[in-house]
Amino acid sequence: MHIERTLWERARVAADSATTADLERARGCLAVSGTEMLKSAAQPRFAAVARSLDLAGSTASALSYLNHANLADDSFEVACHPGLSVGPVVLSHATRTPLSDAEITHAVIVGYEVACSLTSLLLPEAAQRGWRVTSVVAPIAAAAVTAQLRGFATDTAVHALGLAATFTGGSVSAVNDPGDAWRFQPAAATQAGVTAAAAAEAGARIEHSAMSGEHSLGRLFGPGDLALGKLPAAGSAIHAVTFKKYETAMFGQAIMDAVAAVPPGDPIDRLELEVCTWTLTYGGDQTESPDAGIASVPGIFRSFAGSRLGVTDAGALAVSGDAALDPLSARLTVRRRGGRVETWSGSGDTSFWRSADFETHCRRRIPHDNPMLAAPAGDAGAAAGACLSAILAHLHDTVRPSTGSRP
Repeated sequence: MHIERTLWERARVAADSATTADLERARGCLAVSGTEMLKSAAQPRFAAVARSLDLAGSTASALSYLNHANLADDSFEVACHPGLSVGPVVLSHATRTPLSDAEITHAVIVGYEVACSLTSLLLPEAAQRGWRVTSVVAPIAAAAVTAQLRGFATDTAVHALGLAATFTGGSVSAVNDPGDAWRFQPAAATQAGVTAAAAAEAGARIEHSAMSGEHSLGRLFGPGDLALGKLPAAGSAIHAVTFKKYETAMFGQAIMDAVAAVPPGDPIDRLELEVCTWTLTYGGDQTESPDAGIASVPGIFRSFAGSRLGVTDAGALAVSGDAALDPLSARLTVRRRGGRVETWSGSGDTSFWRSADFETHCRRRIPHDNPMLAAPAGDAGAAAGACLSAILAHLHDTVRPSTGSRP
């Protein structure tokens, strides 16, 4: 169980040595997560699914589903959505016990450290082999958050992570489905992690690690045995997370940013988009069904180019890959009638966001009565409690009481 222990101890170091900037970042991540859950809960279609999951006893799954429903949650290394296995677990825990700001921010840091560390070690191989890395790491991250919130001893936490690792998986084909598979898949994975932690707390144990050996996590999903020694210093992961301005895949942020930069002018004859080659293969060969699913670069491009620039003729739109481009960037060549040629760039990198940026973003997503912004600064416990109450009010006729926060 060496890998599980090392992952847990790294995450605890990150939380225990958290700086003011780390804690600020954790509150920002939770604000984005809570805002997305609440926004989705106000939409009847999503509320119906979440209500059913909650009534079935899968509160973490219900909240995770809401977190991801509008595809506006956070991202790490483009393909992973770590927040959906962290924020929802925090809020689901708040249904049972009050949480302080310190308890929440430390749990958020632990969860992101585990999710992002594993993602770094498994990509790009996991996606290339047909696995959705978000759902691969979600059970383990959710187990880590639960272990931190419930104050597990190290040995118990290690077994929680080990049990959760046996649940990992999730076909990347879900992102090509125009329905709800991509929303539900990581939500179920998140609940599995919470369940594993509950079992470990009650005494369940695992004696043979799922993170090492012949059929280990690294060998099934990644390049081989997990090389934890290659990871950067503990605590840096949460600062590499990016956040979305548009409701689309993370690599779609740069595409929409580039299209939005194009000014009015002469009629457009042709648009030529260049993106990182890797994004054109995520989820499979996108040339076979270019408009299907949430991860389709051609689909994202055509939709936004049509609505924003009025270019709807498929023959006037071209997409190509450039291996030298960063996955969070895009380059758009605009050919106008009369021969004028323009080049515009787009970027989806929001890893630099600070408190003011998080507040602006969350206020844009929910302009009025956003409980994630109403709580006193630096009190994630109050924010989480108020947000949970508002979500449950949308989901149920009779609101389950929220325990609020603890100083």
